[in-house]
Amino acid sequence: MIIHQDEPANHVMVIISGRVRVIETTHDASQMGMFLGELGPGEVVGELGILTEQARSASVVAIER
Repeated sequence: MIIHQDEPANHVMVIISGRVRVIETTHDASQMGMFLGELGPGEVVGELGILTEQARSASVVAIER
C-alpha cells in the first residue's frame, strides 16, 4: 500500500518503475473497492489531494516492484 484513501494529502509521487493500481473504497460491504486504473513509469500519483487540499480520494497499491 503506497497511499491510503482518506489520509491527509501532503506529498505527490512519481512512479520511476513498476506499476500501481488505483482503487476507491466503497461503503457497500458487498464490494471490495472500485478499480480506477493502473499507472506506470513517469506517471504521478497523489496530486489530486494536494490540488484540492483534501484527504486522499483513493488508495494506491503497488502491483509490480
